[in-house]
Amino acid sequence: MLTFIALAIMIVMQMGIVAITDGVLKNHKEELQKYEDNKEVLRLDRQAEADAAAFNEATSLATMPLRMKLLLYSAAAACWVAGGLQFGAADDSFADFQVTDDVSEMLCLSCEKALVKVLGWVSIGMMIYGTIALKLFSKAGSARVAQLRGSGGQAAMI
Repeated sequence: MLTFIALAIMIVMQMGIVAITDGVLKNHKEELQKYEDNKEVLRLDRQAEADAAAFNEATSLATMPLRMKLLLYSAAAACWVAGGLQFGAADDSFADFQVTDDVSEMLCLSCEKALVKVLGWVSIGMMIYGTIALKLFSKAGSARVAQLRGSGGQAAMI
């Protein structure tokens, strides 16, 4: 109950911040225009936009190499199946436990009351594979951006 109350307070406060910021942007335009934009921030913003566009272009499915596609599809499928197992087959993946249960019984892999069952280990393994594969995909995409740009280093996107 306390979590929901804290969540409600945070939502109301964030809505208030948005309303105040919106009011300042609408009602004090002249004052805000007196301040110059920071040149370094503008340069970094343009660089980030260019990197994002280059990353999107380099990871477009139409031009993506087959290995990168396989990595992306396998990672997405592994995460999807892992989530389905963890939520759809939770009773077959993980055991119910109480705080008062003996820890040594719950952490035993071959015990009847093991906390993580075989399907649970499969889903955890698939989630780990999906996470690693997505990280590798991001690194490959950044390297491809650098290759397409003709530079030797990594792109700043990822």
